[in-house]
Amino acid sequence: MEELKDSGAMPRHGCVPSPWCCTETVVVDFHLYLKEIEFRFNYRNENLYPILTKMLVKAASDL
Repeated sequence: MEELKDSGAMPRHGCVPSPWCCTETVVVDFHLYLKEIEFRFNYRNENLYPILTKMLVKAASDL
């Protein structure tokens, strides 16, 4: 592990700054990813079409 740190293969501060990525976006995307995985796990044995349709109709009626 020490060899990788010395070679520059791993960032020392944990995040590589780039113009198209910021920490807040990564955190939000990660939370959305976790919620999607949670949803898929909870409904893994069911047909998702009726569930998603019901959710979309409810969300549309709230607008």
